[in-house]
Amino acid sequence: DEEERRRLADAEARRRREAEAEEQKRERLRVQEEAAARQRLDDDEERERARQERARSRVAKAQRERQRYADSRQREQEREQERERERQKEREREEERAASLLLAVEAERLDRLAAERAQQVHR
Repeated sequence: DEEERRRLADAEARRRREAEAEEQKRERLRVQEEAAARQRLDDDEERERARQERARSRVAKAQRERQRYADSRQREQEREQERERERQKEREREEERAASLLLAVEAERLDRLAAERAQQVHR
């Protein structure tokens, strides 16, 4: 009877120790799974941050390229406007030279006419 009680008590103690060991094992596994889940989440967040940073970098690069192109076009337009102003000035100088030449030719013609009239009046 005493032997039976001791055997039953030992079996109960063994069952409790095994149950406790099983519970500790489950708890360690749960903690490991939570840690792995947190690590996956951290990894996912880091990948997303890196993806967003690459996207921001691409957008910024594209904006810089567009700005460089716009600046280049602006400078080219300014140079073309300056060339057109120079061509216009040259045309105006040509017109002035032509007008001066016409005036000189006309003045010479009038001088000749005046000289001829003076000779005719003299005769």
